[in-house]
This record gives sequence, C-alpha cells and structure tokens, in this order.
Amino acid sequence: SNPNDPNETGDPSDPEGDDPTDTDLPEDPSIYVLKGSSLDMGVDGIANAGDVITYSYTVTNNGNVTLSNVMLDEQSGFFTGSDAAPTPSWTGSDDGSAEGTLKPGETATYTAMYTVTLDDMNQGSIDNQALATGESPEGTPVEDDSDSSNPNDPNETGDPSDPEGDDPTDTDLPEDPSIYVLKGSSLDMGVDGIANAGDVITYSYTVTNNGNVTLSNVMLDEQSGFFTGSVAAATPSLSVSDDGSAVGSLKSGETSTYTAMYSVTLDVMNQGSIVNQALATGESPEGTPVEDDSDSSNPNDPNETGDPSDPEGDDPTDTDLPEDPSIYVLKGSSLDMGVDGI
Repeated sequence: SNPNDPNETGDPSDPEGDDPTDTDLPEDPSIYVLKGSSLDMGVDGIANAGDVITYSYTVTNNGNVTLSNVMLDEQSGFFTGSDAAPTPSWTGSDDGSAEGTLKPGETATYTAMYTVTLDDMNQGSIDNQALATGESPEGTPVEDDSDSSNPNDPNETGDPSDPEGDDPTDTDLPEDPSIYVLKGSSLDMGVDGIANAGDVITYSYTVTNNGNVTLSNVMLDEQSGFFTGSVAAATPSLSVSDDGSAVGSLKSGETSTYTAMYSVTLDVMNQGSIVNQALATGESPEGTPVEDDSDSSNPNDPNETGDPSDPEGDDPTDTDLPEDPSIYVLKGSSLDMGVDGI
C-alpha cells in the first residue's frame, strides 16, 4: 500500500496483487574534517627555521551511511609555506574501520609534519587547508574543506565544531629579531715597531643576525660621542658576508664583516689610547627595529666587563698606544780666537 512502491506491479487494491513492501531509507552522506597544528620550538623556546610543525587531522563521517574511498589531502593552492605541502598519514580510527572506510559517526585521525624554513619565518605564519573526500554506497561523492581547531586562529570565522565551518589553519611563527656586533682593532707600528703619529689602526667588525628572521636596512656606524680620537671617527665599510646577502641584509645566523682605518695623531699618542664604540641597526620583516652597541674582541681590553662572546656584552674597544718617551741632546763648541787669530 506504499505510494510509488518500486515493487508494485499492479493495482494494490487488487486482492490478487502480491508485491513485497519496500521501505525507502534515503541516504544523507556527509564528511567533516578538523585540522590543528602545533609548533615544536625546541629547547630554546623560540621559533626558528628547522623547527617542526605537527599537523593533526580528524575526519568524521557525520552522515547516515558508510563512506568508502575516504581520502585526505592538503590543498597546495591554499598552502603558504615555502616548501612542499605536508602529506597527511592515516593513524587509525575510533571504531576499527580500515583506512579509506568510515562508518556513520566514526572518526579517523591523520598526522603530517612540516619543517619550517627561513622564508616561512620571515612571513610570520603558515596557512593551509586540507580536503577530505569520500563516497556513499549509492556512489554519491562527499567532500569537506578543513576547519581549524587552533585556539584563537585568526582565520576562524565561526564555531570550529560546526561542520559548515571551513577555515584554513594558521600556524603562528613569532619573530624574535636581534643583532650583535663585535669590534676589534690592530695597530700597525711600522718597521720600527714603535707606536707613532702616522701609524694606522685597522678596525674589524663582525655584525651577526642572532635572531630568527632576516634583517633589512642593516647599518653599522661609529658613534662619534664615544670616539676619543682627535679627528673624525673612521667609517666602517662592508667587506664580505658569510652567506652571500647583499649590503644591508642579513639572514638569520648570517655574519657580515666590516673594516675601517684610522691614522694616529700626536694628540692621540699623548692620550695613550683610543676608545670607540660602533652601533649596528636593522629592521625585522614586521618592521621591528633592532640595535646593538659593539663589544670588544681585543684581548685583555681594559673596557671589557664580561664575556665578549655574550651578545648582551656592550663595551667600547680600546686601542693601546704605548708611549716610548725619549729625549736627545747634541752638543758642539767653537773657540773665538780674537783678532790675532791665536
């Protein structure tokens, strides 16, 4: 007596009509994927290139029929990392189904890992979104773009527990910019081996990016207020970088070297030494300014108050001009023999 029963072969009011009764169970297939991330910042507790992001995915069959051919993939077009998008790996399900199958209400878990690059650090975060797909018993395809389970995800536009929510997952890569400068000096005393006016001091500087992002607008200058010489302070000039960056740029961990020269004057010789300090400055990708006053790399520098390898150490560089005092007298005589010449 069911209307439009597919088994009906005649008039259901005919007593001779004998047809099985069909009860339709309409399928309503659906799939839902939630994705989170965690960054392992290592023992230093600071995000750096080389740190690893672990992605965790839950794929749930929130429909009313079993799904087959269930797959999970990262969408490369939504991945803002500088390297290849991570590949999710199935780790199990909460109701025992094999990989690729999900019963109604069943959830499968997946993980993936991604190693952060310096380009990623300079960007400040990585966004990505996964796509879960499957197929119903009647062959109806289902799919869902992942929503984020990260707390306070800036991409979140609604309730992450809502299957209708589809937001990329954002992994924050907080910058920690820093710069460090070390400065030494050497005095060329010439062939006589004695410090004199006219001898030349060569200053050597190493400027290191000891933060976690690339620095731009890197500059190095002598601070005239800290220079005890009698004429203008020397101007540092870039000689080489150990990782190939152009002038004014330093990658994380990169060091540039600079040199400057200064001719000693008599006033400086009388003073006994020259003390000066340089200032290195730069800017992070987010526009955060960084600076550092130079520390001295001269052995036994009298200004040194700590470990010169400590980036927190800031001590002027002292160049000793050892005095070598001496005086010389020459004496002659002449005899005035008068008019007689005798």
